[in-house]
Amino acid sequence: MADPFTVIGLTASLITFVDTGIKLVSVARSLYDSGTVDELRELNLIVGDIRRKNAQLRQTQTAHTRELGDDELVAMKLAIESDKIAADLEKVLNKLKIRGDRSRTLEAMRVAIGQRVKKEEMVELYKRLLRLDKRVRENMKFALEKKRHSVFIAEIEALNKCKNELAINFPSQLDEIQGDILGLTQQSQNRDTQMAELTSLITKLGFFEKEQNKRHKQAVVIKSLHFPELHRRWYRIEKADLFTNSWLFDESQTSFLDWLSRRDGIFWISGKPGSGKSTLMKFASMHDKTKDALQQWAGAATLHTASYYFWNQGFEMQKSKTGLLQSLLYQILSREPDLIPQICYDHLAHEPWEFNTLTAAFQCITEREEVPTKFCFFIDGLDEYDGNEEDLSQVLSFLSGSPHMKFCVSSRHRPYLEANFQRSEYSLVVQDFTREDMITHVRQRLRPNEKFMALENPDVLLKEIVTIIADHAQGVWLWVYLITRDIVNAVNHDESSKKLKQIIEEFPKDLEGYFEAVIEKIQPPYKREMAQIFLITLEEVQPLPLYAFSLLEKEEQDQDYAIKAPMSPISDTELLEIETPWKSRILNRCGDLLLVSPGDHPIFLRNAVDFMHRTVRDFLQKYYLQKLHSVLNGQKYYPLLSLCNMNLFLLKKLPDNDLSNPKLRKAAIRQTIGLVDELLYYAHELEQVEMSSQLVKILDEVDRVNCVHARNLRNHWTHARDSPVAVGLDEYREGGNCNFLALTVQARLVQYVRATLQSNRQRIQKRGRPLLDYALRPRRVTAIRMPYHSERDDPSVDVTMVQLLLDYGASPNQKVHLNDGRTVWALFLLSMWETVNCGEGSPSLTRAWYAACELLVQRGADIDCWLESIPSPSPLIGISTPLTLTATSILDKVFGQEKAGRLTDQMKVAKAQNSRGVCIIQ
Repeated sequence: MADPFTVIGLTASLITFVDTGIKLVSVARSLYDSGTVDELRELNLIVGDIRRKNAQLRQTQTAHTRELGDDELVAMKLAIESDKIAADLEKVLNKLKIRGDRSRTLEAMRVAIGQRVKKEEMVELYKRLLRLDKRVRENMKFALEKKRHSVFIAEIEALNKCKNELAINFPSQLDEIQGDILGLTQQSQNRDTQMAELTSLITKLGFFEKEQNKRHKQAVVIKSLHFPELHRRWYRIEKADLFTNSWLFDESQTSFLDWLSRRDGIFWISGKPGSGKSTLMKFASMHDKTKDALQQWAGAATLHTASYYFWNQGFEMQKSKTGLLQSLLYQILSREPDLIPQICYDHLAHEPWEFNTLTAAFQCITEREEVPTKFCFFIDGLDEYDGNEEDLSQVLSFLSGSPHMKFCVSSRHRPYLEANFQRSEYSLVVQDFTREDMITHVRQRLRPNEKFMALENPDVLLKEIVTIIADHAQGVWLWVYLITRDIVNAVNHDESSKKLKQIIEEFPKDLEGYFEAVIEKIQPPYKREMAQIFLITLEEVQPLPLYAFSLLEKEEQDQDYAIKAPMSPISDTELLEIETPWKSRILNRCGDLLLVSPGDHPIFLRNAVDFMHRTVRDFLQKYYLQKLHSVLNGQKYYPLLSLCNMNLFLLKKLPDNDLSNPKLRKAAIRQTIGLVDELLYYAHELEQVEMSSQLVKILDEVDRVNCVHARNLRNHWTHARDSPVAVGLDEYREGGNCNFLALTVQARLVQYVRATLQSNRQRIQKRGRPLLDYALRPRRVTAIRMPYHSERDDPSVDVTMVQLLLDYGASPNQKVHLNDGRTVWALFLLSMWETVNCGEGSPSLTRAWYAACELLVQRGADIDCWLESIPSPSPLIGISTPLTLTATSILDKVFGQEKAGRLTDQMKVAKAQNSRGVCIIQ
């Protein structure tokens, strides 16, 4: 398929053809001196190039992949015309060649006579070339004039739009070249000037096509790195006052400037919750003094800076190591897109970035020897990383392992990280420096206020206010911001000095007290919904779109509203009608503790609802959870059930995308699988506290709805999800036979699986992978990290699920033909082996594995099952020798000899008692 720039390449070839053709006609009289015509060969090569590019356009037209523009259609006609001229020119020139088998004198006479006879034909060919030249230039002018809205201009404008939206630092010379080309589209009457113009036009068109294609590829890569949440947290952070935080660059107070200009490694910023760490990081990363000092450190090397702000209450990419590296790489490459060819030129726009791919890209950047480059990263909120500290420590070690990289980080207290990275001489504690800044902030908010200055003794009052606030703040900027906001609001509403003092005296002395006061002020009619909303936000995996909270009204009227709802895509009009009042309703019910963030939601819809600050969630979770439940007057309320209903309803509101359409499939699958993964998580958490018959109906409806969404797919909709990447011998093959029951086994929904098997015991039999294999090896690719893994280290193998499937007749010795006939038991052993070798096991997972092994051994797991022989380096001679894996050797490695011995003894006893072994031995 031809891209819109093919017309530029075709035009360049046509201009080259005209140029070469005119030269041939001009020198035709002397051609008899040679038996060969090099120019004619060149012309034939050019014609071949024209035919190839014309065929690309014709293919696009025939395949209907896109509608061709007028400039492209004209170019195709001109290409046909050039073909005809080339054929006629070749006929004339062939008549002028000297034939080698004739007398040279006679041939010279024949050619001379032929020249006179063909003079008129040559003149006509010359005129045809000039006419072709004129039409080609006119078409090029048409293609390049913005007012014409050609396909080419549309593509240029799309690239410019991409440049502006993604802040890509494309060079500006292409705009100048475009102007030069337009200037050359006017054909000169002077022959010498005309030939010079043709040469210049060929050069500029070639450069223009090459650069535009390069820009297009760069834009594709940068677009693939960009994600909607990239700047969401940054915009939420308050900008520092003009006269605050200047102490950061005072070398008598901190070592920050010294670190910026002369040192490597890490600078560590710590502080209390709400002390202003994020605001300070934003201030530091943007300040001119930072850039100047870093340039001293970089010296002659090219300097790159980038920042990332972890946000634990946000979306997946705001709190993961993948989000960190992808954000940093995006910022680097958008500022210097010419780095892309050396790193990741062929990355597709829809192709997700894996963590390993990102680290490889960083290594390519830092290992460039021809252009010395240095990087400084500002990473805020390490305490908000959604994973364990050891994992994050490895990422920081990777970043700090290169002498070309250093970074400034901020975090609450995290002992493991601090022990491994903090250097006392290159660190600071924020609240030790902010008292004077707080005083300045309050003064700057009140002194310019005319109503405040009109109060009695404003200077005395201001001094009293700032002293009290500074004394009570305890280094917490958020508290200062909140109390100052209330004071300014009172001043603007004409309150007296006495009332301002009263506000200060009665204002809660800490953040927890303030949050509780906000909740207590919520009007009684709203408190039930307030409690429900807060309970939902405490359970949600990621912020919900504003629209989702309107569904609480539907749930109040009918608990089965989501199950009964028809499948109907939501319109913009319907969405606007619901969102507009609910922006106010969230404020009425939750005060300013929840904020509505404008912009698209990463999964579906828009306007995510998020906590004002992380400390709000901490307060609700630690101190106010029981009170929220008490607000509901003893009525049982399950926020997880509400979340399941919400996600099911949103599944029904998805656009009616055809999942078989390659152009729509990626986005549609991301929405569908994203909503399903969240729902399955909520269903799992709900099963831990409540057996709900409604949940079974919800999950059945999920399967039905997605079967409708995927009605044009050959396989079941669960195959739309990417398969897990094999880890050594731990391979995952579906054979096109995955189904929803298998997915719920992977999601560890024991109660749902039990209810399904109770209704139909035959469903334990499944083609392809057995259900027991899904329970023992439940790895699946999810759109988001699940909190039961990232926060609680909950083992992936659910022993109760294994027991359930065994009770319904599942066999550990069942052959899995997709995996070369190995048994379920053998595949489980290999999975444990590879996980331990990768260092990814955990104590909780090991305990779950052992309990599962006990159950499998009790049900006849074969000690002699076929596993594998793998290369293993000999400790003596350093060469690879085959190592035969056995059940015993794997169990020894995973559990140690004592526990493995108990399992092995049981299998030996069972084998002796049952001579009808069902294992596979090859």
